[in-house]
Amino acid sequence: MAVFCQNGGQSVKRMLTTAGTSVALIGAGLLGAQPASAAEKGPTITVATYNICKQACGTGKFNWAKRRQPVVRNIVASKADVVLVQEAASGWVYYLEEVLGRHGYRLANTEKSDCGSSRQQCTLDSFVFYKAATIEPAPLRIANPPVPDSCQPFVGVDDPEPPFSEPAAFDVQRPEYPWNNWDPDYQQKLARYRQELQAWEAAYALYQDQWDAYDDAVDAWWQQYGTCREYTDWTAFTDDFEGTRSLAQVAKGKWPANIYDRGWSWAYLRHKRTQTGFLAVSVHLPNEKTAAGERVRRSSALGVIGALNRHKAERGLAQIPTIVAGDLNSYQRRQPRGAHFLFNKAGYRDAYTAPRRTNGDAATVNVTTIYRNPFPAKPFRADDPARIDYVLAKRAKLLHYEVFLKLKGGRFDNRYRGSDHNLVLATMRLPSFSYR
Repeated sequence: MAVFCQNGGQSVKRMLTTAGTSVALIGAGLLGAQPASAAEKGPTITVATYNICKQACGTGKFNWAKRRQPVVRNIVASKADVVLVQEAASGWVYYLEEVLGRHGYRLANTEKSDCGSSRQQCTLDSFVFYKAATIEPAPLRIANPPVPDSCQPFVGVDDPEPPFSEPAAFDVQRPEYPWNNWDPDYQQKLARYRQELQAWEAAYALYQDQWDAYDDAVDAWWQQYGTCREYTDWTAFTDDFEGTRSLAQVAKGKWPANIYDRGWSWAYLRHKRTQTGFLAVSVHLPNEKTAAGERVRRSSALGVIGALNRHKAERGLAQIPTIVAGDLNSYQRRQPRGAHFLFNKAGYRDAYTAPRRTNGDAATVNVTTIYRNPFPAKPFRADDPARIDYVLAKRAKLLHYEVFLKLKGGRFDNRYRGSDHNLVLATMRLPSFSYR
């Protein structure tokens, strides 16, 4: 995996679609996860999604240096249990991790740096935060494949060296030729020399054979080490609960390199008081307004849906409540069968359909085809508002939808406005789902 550029980092980090993974759900969360009956009620939680607007989207009084505190202030004011952010690439997520940490929030994802340029389609910008007072990680213990017998010598060895000793130094002296042929014993000495030379040459040949065997053994050992390198830090189990990936790893088809320079992250979490488990996913889909852009947007959405289904099935958690939230760059009026439609078709319900709404007439993004200023004085309102930021839930009861606005006299309060997007907040009740 996971370490899910991978991993990136080390990625840790495995692809969601790792084939043949043997899964053991044991330990702190883990064997035989069972969904509760419909009659059993789980906890109520609040989930926020917030595209915090990358550095290039604001200048002057709305540059990142001045927006970052309002971003944090807005998140804290929402009091959300889970916060799913987008456009928090590179240094932005490090800032959020540090400052939100002072307010009790924790970053679930370990892979935070970009894993290449946009041409490599590997920008990581979407992350999962959770409020530590109410939510905790729910690690799954994944059984690692067994170590082959040929690789056993390399397990747990940090800096292995070939376990062979060099042949002992050859210290047999070569016999000296009897040069004085006037010596009356010359012929006897010559015959003895030839016998001694033959014995010396045989001993030296044996020494050379020992060195050849040593060299061959060392070469074979290093070749085997190369094959077994992945097992040097092998453990019986891996605690796996989160991951971060580029959309390029799940979208099908060949697309221009810059068309989906986006990322997505996930984390298995648990409500601390009730121990109810759920999966939270942050997604940022491409925003190109072309036919090709729409194709890759749909392909990315289908890729995320499929990867999540496989990941949950591999872990025996097909029925776990799942929350997908983020900037889909898709809405009904412009793309009636777009990414939001595909998630809905896969069983994810839009929080906008909740029985109660606050600011339901407000757009989630403060830019239109006519008004290009990303920081207008007032939020845009309409009977059918432009909504590209979603909180989508599967196997959860939606209770309340809110476009979270901090206003003064109907105008944006810039102390809380850190983005061209508005934070979207959803309240939902999870079904009781424990890892027993």
